[in-house]
Amino acid sequence: MSDVVIINGEPISSETFETFFKRFMVEIEENEEIEITKENKKYLKTEALNHLIERTLFLQQAKSENIEILDSDVFSRIDEIKATFDSENEWKNELKKLDLNEISLFEEIISTTCSLSITLIPAIEINISPGLIPASSAGEFFITS
Repeated sequence: MSDVVIINGEPISSETFETFFKRFMVEIEENEEIEITKENKKYLKTEALNHLIERTLFLQQAKSENIEILDSDVFSRIDEIKATFDSENEWKNELKKLDLNEISLFEEIISTTCSLSITLIPAIEINISPGLIPASSAGEFFITS
């Protein structure tokens, strides 16, 4: 497994990116009225990677500021989301479609809540390093799938 990018020493693996991109595409297809083409898929991959980088930076900032999210708040949020579905089966189907389980959803909610807790990032040094994808296959990364 290779890293797509390293943010301040923290890697984002290709597996993490692909899982995130899959969810990103499901959300785009459900909420946007755009046709997914090869051309705009490259753009969407870049947007997804930018979002993942931004989220990583927010989480790093939240950690450095000792921002903590209570488990009880996360469970409450999961219950709120669950309540929007008509049945347990519909809820489970949505999780499956997004390639989530309740543990990964828990982590996503923590991530999102931390991101929302950071309203302004002061000037911080950001060190973004290219991942271990060889230059010869970097283009393939954004062209395929």
